[in-house]
Amino acid sequence: MDLALDHIVHFTDPKLAMNCMKKYGLHVVHGGNHIKWGTYNTLCYFDLTYIEWMGINDISKAGKVDDIGIIKQVYLERNQGDHLISFAMRTSNIEKLSLQLTKKGLKVRGPFIGERILSDGSQIKWKMLFIDNDFQTLPLPFFIEWEESDNERRVALRNRNLIAPHKLGDDLYCSFIGFAVNDLEKTVERWQNVFNLEASETFNSSSLNARCQKLFLNGGDLMFCEPVNKGRVSEVLHHYGERIFLFSCQRDSEEKREIELGNVLYWI
Repeated sequence: MDLALDHIVHFTDPKLAMNCMKKYGLHVVHGGNHIKWGTYNTLCYFDLTYIEWMGINDISKAGKVDDIGIIKQVYLERNQGDHLISFAMRTSNIEKLSLQLTKKGLKVRGPFIGERILSDGSQIKWKMLFIDNDFQTLPLPFFIEWEESDNERRVALRNRNLIAPHKLGDDLYCSFIGFAVNDLEKTVERWQNVFNLEASETFNSSSLNARCQKLFLNGGDLMFCEPVNKGRVSEVLHHYGERIFLFSCQRDSEEKREIELGNVLYWI
């Protein structure tokens, strides 16, 4: 499949998140407003993979959104505190992807058109596709196709200073995102079958008190973690169920730093 990690969605106060992460040396910018949805964001890019800190600025509009799954989820989970909501995979042909997922027995919704007004008044557009998930298991991602090609977007984002060197280091890139799961083998097998991704060997993470396995994905791998003792992964499962909980950036030259922003873990 034609897929890459596009971005994660962290529900929080976007301006507070921006101010906090800037102090750690990250290049964070104002994103803009989703006027039709009543939400807004700030952003942090690692090439084309990025973090979206999303907040609600018009509760009445957000509450009326039914077809855009990520906005509906933000609205429904707004009282659960500061946490990761979901993530998006990028594709260059969302209609083809829709057919591929349907053939695998998944029920899809869309594509839908998204748009955002930037701080300079310009507008960007994209298409989104959603899967009707079984929320008893780890929810599958949503999908996005941008109007421009990857190379065109990279140039445009650099020209608007959205992609720019981080003070922490210009060699930062997204290495993986992490998920808390109850059954490692079952989850990896399911996601492997859906997305045709290669898997690593299983390994133990002493810092997470978990047994883990990765699926390799352009833009940032997917790491699934099953708790073996009390720790971050078991806490996520207790409070939120199976879900994304970790974003990890890597620098070529230094050890990672652990940052907690709300109920979200960042390794930078």
